[in-house]
Amino acid sequence: MRLGTSRTQLDSFDDVIRPLGIRGQWSVGLGTIPTAAIVGSVDRAYDFDDRFRPRKRTSRVRLRNLQRAFPNGSFPPISVYQIGNAYFVSDGHHRVALATMLGICYLDAEIIRFRTAQPPPPRPEPRRSRGCSDRVRVRDRIRALADGLGQPYEIESWA
Repeated sequence: MRLGTSRTQLDSFDDVIRPLGIRGQWSVGLGTIPTAAIVGSVDRAYDFDDRFRPRKRTSRVRLRNLQRAFPNGSFPPISVYQIGNAYFVSDGHHRVALATMLGICYLDAEIIRFRTAQPPPPRPEPRRSRGCSDRVRVRDRIRALADGLGQPYEIESWA
């Protein structure tokens, strides 16, 4: 299995880690990760497609509420598990969905790194979020939104 290659759903952490074997895990702490490197979920792989768009109508409603609560995209850190250079969301799925939709390239995250008995499978070049470039960071995107230089995409477009 290659990480991040599914065409319809997120990669499942359990499906990826099981054949690799866990040798250890540790908390890295708070860090900044590229949104494009988030390829899966610890427990909700079937709730979002491979671009983190929600599959359920209730999730789309939740995204609208999240967008109202954090209109500039400055939400709390997400929590992720890391295998190699791939990340799996354990908490913050809707924040990742909103960040992807807004074109936010990097997110703050609490990271738990896993060491495996076998090397992780190769991962294709990360796909870019809409409007994402290597030099754009969350604070730059927030500043642009706050200054009125950028407009967030409407969630209704996913309905």
